[in-house]
Amino acid sequence: MSEEKTPNPIEASNELVRWLQLLVLPLWARISLLLVMALIVAGGLILLGNGLFLQEKENIAAAMTLLTVALPVMLVVVALVFGQSSEKRLKVNTSTLLDIEFPQTLQANLSSAEISSVIKKTLQGCRCDYHLSFKGNSTLSGVELEFSVELNVRKINLALWLNGHVLPESISIETESLKVFRHVIAGALAEGYRMNDSPARYFGSGKGQGILFFRELDPDFLIKPAARLYFCQDLSFFIRGVIEAQCDTARRALPIGKGAFL
Repeated sequence: MSEEKTPNPIEASNELVRWLQLLVLPLWARISLLLVMALIVAGGLILLGNGLFLQEKENIAAAMTLLTVALPVMLVVVALVFGQSSEKRLKVNTSTLLDIEFPQTLQANLSSAEISSVIKKTLQGCRCDYHLSFKGNSTLSGVELEFSVELNVRKINLALWLNGHVLPESISIETESLKVFRHVIAGALAEGYRMNDSPARYFGSGKGQGILFFRELDPDFLIKPAARLYFCQDLSFFIRGVIEAQCDTARRALPIGKGAFL
């Protein structure tokens, strides 16, 4: 006779929190809920004040019990329900990550006293095309890289457009024409990225062909600031690795930090 699995309280709590995060209430329901919570807290404070004024221990104890329960619940309601992790918020978080968070992280990763990076970006929904170039008196002056990032809630597609590189119909980490990027690709694969065995095609736009990577993300990736920051930093290390792979002498222009690529 098999034993029934007892629900884990922590797992149940996590599921409740996730359900509340994804809950989208109409405006009238949120206002009503706020009024109810405000009345409960106000009633508890009035009861506490009355008990203190009349020195009635029963009223004080009842008020403290009510407030002890009501205040944490109100904080949960405000933080999770009124946060409204709806479709609109997910779209805003997607645009913010592609248009602001990642470019800023990448620029900080590439900055130095000798050079400055210029990032031009074109955002179209959940896709952003980037053109990275450098200016200043360094060996990186004139170096350019184009790449695209598509963020589909819980999946990332990364395309590196490699002008001047002739790619066969089937590619892998062992492809001879990708030899200079082998260590960068290996780092990406170790981080959970997968490499498409067919090159990406983008003819007619000047981007030519390139390498396509994709990776599954945490289902709640867009509502987790720490996960978004890790992603931006991790991807910036990858892009820096690609730049250095294209120009070996870049190591004299870009001081290497303590972290490894990807």
